[in-house]
Amino acid sequence: MVTLTPVSFANPRGHAPRLSKKYVPGRHAETYWRAEEDAIVRAHYPKGGAKACLPHLPRRNIRSVYQRAKKLGLSTTHTGRRDGRRARGALLSPEMDATIRDRWPSLVGRGAVSRFADEIDVPRWWLSARGLCISRCRTKRSRPGPRPRTR
Repeated sequence: MVTLTPVSFANPRGHAPRLSKKYVPGRHAETYWRAEEDAIVRAHYPKGGAKACLPHLPRRNIRSVYQRAKKLGLSTTHTGRRDGRRARGALLSPEMDATIRDRWPSLVGRGAVSRFADEIDVPRWWLSARGLCISRCRTKRSRPGPRPRTR
């Protein structure tokens, strides 16, 4: 027969050294955004985007600047493109949709869609995608074709 030996749980553990830094009021870690950095983002982001803020924020990278600007509710008029054109979100308008609806039925023949895209100064892929969204065109995959044979 095995006998059990009693164990005492009254023995306290020894003191372990502190793992984290001691709290000092008014002092923050470098990872937190300071008010001065927020002021720099507010001053430079609307005019030139995140790249305009980076020279003034040596400890930050471009992703953190984008994230902070979004958190602060800032937007930019800077397009980020060399030609100065807006991104495709600026192309969405009721006038553009009306133009596509009016002209789409008359686009017949090879290269007609490309010429129309050049005429209204949009990429061809965007014009096709937008036409699909407003139900004026169909892609090759959306056309009905022969059914696959089953055995």
